[in-house]
Amino acid sequence: AMLWKIRIVFTIVNVVYNIFRPIWLFFHKKPPSIPPITRPIYMLSATKLAKKIREGEITSSEVVREYIMRINEVNSFINAVVDERFADAIIEAKNYDQQLKEGKFDIKTLEKEKPLYGVPITIKECCAVKGCSHTGCTLPCKGIKADYDAAIVEMLRNAGAIPLCVTNTPEMCGGFDSTNLLYGRTCNPYDTRYAEDLGLLMKVMTSKCNHDLRLDVPVDLKQIKIYYRQSLDKTIGVLSMSQEIENCVLKAANHFARYNVRAEKVQYLQLIYQCTRDLTYLILQLPIEWPVTIIDIGLTGYLNVKKPPQMLLDASDSEHHKNVKVEMMKALFGLSEHTKQLLFFTIPFETHFPFTESEISHYTKHTEKIRQKLLDLLGDNGVLIYPTFRKQFLPQFVLCEIMSFANCAIFNLIDFPAAHVPMGLNLHEGMPIGIQVNFN
Repeated sequence: AMLWKIRIVFTIVNVVYNIFRPIWLFFHKKPPSIPPITRPIYMLSATKLAKKIREGEITSSEVVREYIMRINEVNSFINAVVDERFADAIIEAKNYDQQLKEGKFDIKTLEKEKPLYGVPITIKECCAVKGCSHTGCTLPCKGIKADYDAAIVEMLRNAGAIPLCVTNTPEMCGGFDSTNLLYGRTCNPYDTRYAEDLGLLMKVMTSKCNHDLRLDVPVDLKQIKIYYRQSLDKTIGVLSMSQEIENCVLKAANHFARYNVRAEKVQYLQLIYQCTRDLTYLILQLPIEWPVTIIDIGLTGYLNVKKPPQMLLDASDSEHHKNVKVEMMKALFGLSEHTKQLLFFTIPFETHFPFTESEISHYTKHTEKIRQKLLDLLGDNGVLIYPTFRKQFLPQFVLCEIMSFANCAIFNLIDFPAAHVPMGLNLHEGMPIGIQVNFN
């Protein structure tokens, strides 16, 4: 299992966290509320907006201008947009309207080939949008602009979408919280609407393999096997499971009862035994048996990345390799160009701490075993409902909750598609909570 000294450290951190979290919540003043939505157009999904534009009920220019107005109205509250291309977007929208007016496309052609025709979108700053900021939200790259569109942006443009702006991310996408020293922190307004556009976006993003995915084939729920795991293994050094998130899993599983589909609960029993090389956790599950905890699998998989990217960039010297330990010490005194969150994620890449090479190899072998057990369980028509995180995150305590990443990382490591499903806000802090759905 993971080194005991690391578990002990995180146990102490969790004790401190559980003491200070309620104190912080008691004294914390909520930021000002964003201006309420007064225009019905803001509540329409991309699917409905595209349909209205195609059918001439509204023009792309009107939609683009409305969303620019809303961005200008709320961005001072949430600090989400870091660079914009509003003028170019308005010109593109006018061109789209003119093409429709001239009859260049018929409705059926647009729906099939350009399903996002005239719909404004935002793009994360880590994805290149020509003419917009493309720094990875890291301070050393301040001022860098993209001179091309990333492949994903090209796909969206080909589907008819109009990029309005680029939005904030964690530094080098190395964290859970969108905060960095270049653009500051984004205060998320937590839109809890369900993803009506999921099917449409899957078609756009997988345009080259739509036929293989059979996205247009109706799903017979009675042919789907539904499994769920309501709680996670209790592991020393890791936060306990939130009752609200357990309830979310149960709510999602019970949802299928209205369609006369029974969801089967995945039970588990955790035992500890002594093996020849170290103290290892054995998790016995029905019908899954996992040989080690997902925390160990998640961490070692993270450390096993081949040729990890250079995270601590130096814009003046691309060959310069910064020492992460030195940067961490500088960060404690506010002297580093990098966030503590990124440095925390970078330390394992640089040092393989807390595992040795042999331990990484040992747990990597177990990853394939877990993958095979899930393949056997789910087959071609199985779905597993699983907690995404153990607790709802508070940005100010994100480093205390860092171990929870393994709950979703495990499915990335074994190449299982996964989608996070928002389930609303928790009762006490008003923070977003949800579950993940995994399948083969």
